Amino acid sequence: MEKLLILVVKQEMRMVIFKKFLLIGLCLIAFLVAAGVSFFTYITIPKYDRVYIKNGDFFNFNHLNKIYDMSYEQQRKAGNYPAEVHRLKKGESVILIYRYFHEPDIMIFDDEIYRKLTISLDNNLIKKGKIILPNPGVRAVYSDGGAAWPEAGCHGYASKGSVEILGIDEELTVRIDLGFSFDQFGEANSAYCDAKTFNSTETFKLIEFSELSPYMGAKAEYPYEATYR
Repeated sequence: MEKLLILVVKQEMRMVIFKKFLLIGLCLIAFLVAAGVSFFTYITIPKYDRVYIKNGDFFNFNHLNKIYDMSYEQQRKAGNYPAEVHRLKKGESVILIYRYFHEPDIMIFDDEIYRKLTISLDNNLIKKGKIILPNPGVRAVYSDGGAAWPEAGCHGYASKGSVEILGIDEELTVRIDLGFSFDQFGEANSAYCDAKTFNSTETFKLIEFSELSPYMGAKAEYPYEATYR
């Protein structure tokens, strides 16, 4: 009788331990599923960067004109790609940097989209008010393309519009209404590269030139560094 009782107690203890491990396992699975869903959701959410620097300039604002007639092979050999027009160097201007990056579907390779707007403003223009283009103190360039195809995409310079500074502090609040004349590079859809506009009010956070990444405007060692966030 005593042995039977001991066996029953041991069996009950095994069941208790089994249930605890089962509960732990189920909780772990639920956690991993929730973490996975959160991770995939985060990846597919569009990412925005809005910053400005006080001591910058375009490395080569006429870059697009320089490479427009180059073939992809010529671009590759020369190490010149359209998105490099957003590369910056130290200078005397205020540079507004707007970046957009989106990976619509993590199950599809090479579908990432990037959009870049870079605006240079002469320091004497940094005051509340509207600046109408054309203006010699304002230069702006916009790019829209697939991150996996740095040789392609739609790129162009601002040809009309306005930039209105609404607020000046450690952050700059700016109303941007610009029209761009786009050129097609690589195998980008020519219809997609029709003239575009950028109409939005954005707030830009001040950073140092040294904080720029290749995606934001620092020198890129490889073309993809300029198109992938």
